[in-house]
Amino acid sequence: MGKKNSSISKSILTICIITFAINMHGQQDPYLTHYMFNKMQFNPAYAGSNGMICVSGIYHNQWTGLEDQTIRYTSGGEDKSFNSGLGAKTSGVAINAPIHWGQKLSFGVGATILQDNIGYENSLKARGSFAARYRISRYSKISLGLDGGVLQKGIDGTKFIFRDPLDKNIPDTRVAASKPNFSAGLFYTNERLNDWYFGLSSTNLVNQRYSYSGGNFSNRTGRHYYLITGLTLDGFVNPFLEFKPSLLLKHGNTLQATLSGVAEYMQKFSGGLAYRTEADAASILLGYRMKNGMRVGYSYDLSLNALRNFHGGTHEIQINYCFMPKRVYEYILSPRHLNEEPKTLDVLLKRKRD
Repeated sequence: MGKKNSSISKSILTICIITFAINMHGQQDPYLTHYMFNKMQFNPAYAGSNGMICVSGIYHNQWTGLEDQTIRYTSGGEDKSFNSGLGAKTSGVAINAPIHWGQKLSFGVGATILQDNIGYENSLKARGSFAARYRISRYSKISLGLDGGVLQKGIDGTKFIFRDPLDKNIPDTRVAASKPNFSAGLFYTNERLNDWYFGLSSTNLVNQRYSYSGGNFSNRTGRHYYLITGLTLDGFVNPFLEFKPSLLLKHGNTLQATLSGVAEYMQKFSGGLAYRTEADAASILLGYRMKNGMRVGYSYDLSLNALRNFHGGTHEIQINYCFMPKRVYEYILSPRHLNEEPKTLDVLLKRKRD
């Protein structure tokens, strides 16, 4: 019981120091309610961390019903608005796997794709990741990771409704530009302290300027910083119940925090709540883990600000699947090797988590 209390104290201390040391404001990058199942999207150091091949997919439909209500100007009649269908939507997929498992040093690789549409603007980010992980002790590991790829940003000018169709400053076609994009991160885990994890990372390390229409229309990417921490409390209230609190701090132009708590019953059914600061939103999270290890999750965000009067909430669907290659599994279970690296066996056979 002392170990659990120590774990809780460390996490609470971390949360309090960071939360109260900095003012909370808005956010630039797309947010994901299931951030705890999408660590690869913002921290390359997570690659290969659990010793299995893991695939995750996400679809985020923000503020349903709140689409662009553009006014269509007419030359003699009444000006009318129409629904362009340009709402905020985000989708992505990530895969990561270990490529070497040693006593002290191991490595992991990964790949991520994230598509984000905000009105007329769309962004596509594709990256490859590499992580090196060092075992500090029998129960704790720390890893450093880097990723690199491209970020394509564009504007769909074909959907613009022009009051002045001859305005050369605004594109009337699909325009896009691609620039290099890099991220870096650190990720620490301690199995003895209730599987406590702690990560720091930064995306968009190199600020890039995207110009359209001869430079008359442009925007610029900004560096973003992430802190994530969480743990698993076994036997919480009920011996068949696990409680998984987590915290995400995200800073771009401003800072925003998301505090979540998910309970899982018999490693199958899960449910929880989340709160995003600035009275932004409260979320309900539900999940189901299948027999083959695949987990499907759903969340609903309810806005806590004035926007709640204009949309039907935010929906998100999350899918995770982790598996171990058959050849590796058979090798680990071979009696000749059971005593060579006992901790590796424990890690590879522990229940499947993201």
